[in-house]
Amino acid sequence: MESLDERKGLSRRSLLAGLGLGTAGALLAAACGGAAAPAMEEQAEEAEAPKAEEEMKQAEEAAPVQFLHWWIPRIDQNGFTPWALEEFTERTGIPVEDVGRDPIEPVRQHFRTTIAAGTPVDVSFNSIIWARDHWDLGILMDYSPYLTQYPELQDDKFFEASHQFRQAEGATFGIPVMGPESTSIVVNGQLLIDAGFDENGGDINNWTDLVSPLAP
Repeated sequence: MESLDERKGLSRRSLLAGLGLGTAGALLAAACGGAAAPAMEEQAEEAEAPKAEEEMKQAEEAAPVQFLHWWIPRIDQNGFTPWALEEFTERTGIPVEDVGRDPIEPVRQHFRTTIAAGTPVDVSFNSIIWARDHWDLGILMDYSPYLTQYPELQDDKFFEASHQFRQAEGATFGIPVMGPESTSIVVNGQLLIDAGFDENGGDINNWTDLVSPLAP
């Protein structure tokens, strides 16, 4: 399946490259009245190429990575998200533009809207509720070629149950970053004590143990 960059038709790097080299070519044509001799034009391009490449590299390095998520202050009251983004920048040297949106539907709407406008965010937090839909719509990349570089992100590092929410058609379109989430069961500790169990449930090993205090 095509990658998102391929569907966009123009990557950030190719765009910057085009801007750098295109500007040099335009200036050359203007200086020569639009009729530069081939030899002069070739020499000028060779002289400008290293400079344009360096400018492109600097511009690319300076451009922040956009991260769309719903961990806004109201949700992330301990400030983990800004701390994590700062840590990422400190370790990689890559700045991050924090694009926080109120959960949950505004995140999905922003994600789809920016893609439709041709200005998608670089990285987005996706819920398993709609991630597969996004893949089926062709708006997510296949990470597989990149994941081979990172042993800690291989399939055997995650629960098998997560595969259905992040993989399809031999491609990997998502990386688990939280969970697993579980449902809590609250019980009356005195009932457990009366049935001969630890009041905190430490010796409950199966469903039979759990419901036995309720038996008549």
